[in-house]
Amino acid sequence: MVAARNAAVQDGLLHELVSQLAPSHHDDIATIGVQEVRALSLEPQPEGVAPWSRLHRAGTHLVDHLPEPLVRPPVKRVHHLAILLRSYTTGLSGGVKSILSSHVDFRRFFCYRMGTMTTNRLQWKIGGEAGFGIMTTGLVFSRACIRGGLKTFAYPEYPSLIRGGHNTYQAFVDAEQATSQIHDVHLLVALNTETLALHADELVDGSAVIYDPEDFKTEAPKVEGKNVIFVPVPMSAIVKKHEANRVARNTISIGASFALLGYPWEIVEGVIHDWFGRKKPEVAEANITLTKEGYDLVAGKYPQYAYRLAPQKATPQMVISGNGSIAMGAMKAGMKFYAAYPMTPSSDILGYLARQEEKMGLVVKHTEDEIAAMNMIIGAGFAGVRAMTATSGGG
Repeated sequence: MVAARNAAVQDGLLHELVSQLAPSHHDDIATIGVQEVRALSLEPQPEGVAPWSRLHRAGTHLVDHLPEPLVRPPVKRVHHLAILLRSYTTGLSGGVKSILSSHVDFRRFFCYRMGTMTTNRLQWKIGGEAGFGIMTTGLVFSRACIRGGLKTFAYPEYPSLIRGGHNTYQAFVDAEQATSQIHDVHLLVALNTETLALHADELVDGSAVIYDPEDFKTEAPKVEGKNVIFVPVPMSAIVKKHEANRVARNTISIGASFALLGYPWEIVEGVIHDWFGRKKPEVAEANITLTKEGYDLVAGKYPQYAYRLAPQKATPQMVISGNGSIAMGAMKAGMKFYAAYPMTPSSDILGYLARQEEKMGLVVKHTEDEIAAMNMIIGAGFAGVRAMTATSGGG
């Protein structure tokens, strides 16, 4: 009796699912017909066959007969149909449409297949060797998003090394609120082969990878088991043409990223001008030229990529690091003496306060080790001065 009731509810959900999809995507589903999908899903199952397997077969049939896109998702994604409909015990009252809107994996799968776009919610990531300007590129990306009224939460990762190592910067972007990271990466900028190898598991179906063909001379980039759009951008060739430093590939990648995301060039140009204009006007112009070339190479060429960023009403915001927030909070709280030994990742606090030393009337001391810093802080406290130190575990 319970099994029959479950099957009836399941059948009703499938009917509702098809009716929800059919009106807005009639051209896609017309190739197989709504009735055929229903019949396939509702036909009796042999004894001993799991009742949910017919949903899997119906979903697989639906996927296999939709108009062929450039890439086909693996059948394992269809399992989300069964997972989704199993949730009817807690989500039935809201109907399939509401369940679809809250089920991220299922929504992503169908948005990708049906050609609909996910706007103003994605995670962008860039990776490469230390010295490739990863942090600068990430900050510029975040600033461009903020200038368009979007919210960002970024996370840079770098090893505690004097030189070398793999660096990354990832930025989660959302229209409403961004207060943490997510695991999925929707756009990866790989400035070397190691980046793709290390972060392939974070890519989702329908994501994209921007890469330099010169880095993949021996083997074309690929990600097993996922449908990833590869976007070749000859960054090395462009910097050579303009007789620029190789590190300028990061600037080109910013242009390519925002072009793929459909973000207005005017916002990107303004942020590049402001960021590099602090040095010299000619430096800003050179970087604008490189960014624009990357932008133009990609703009409008990948319509199958289903993620977009669109500016919205902007309110005053700032891009600030965790270390910067600590330093600002300490100054606001009346700190007048800071002593520390630079130890990743706390070193930025020392550097930030040193730059503010004269303006804010501080005394900032770079000590020979952490023990010396702690002794100075204790002594300052006994003398009545509000003092602070910061450090981190080495390695």
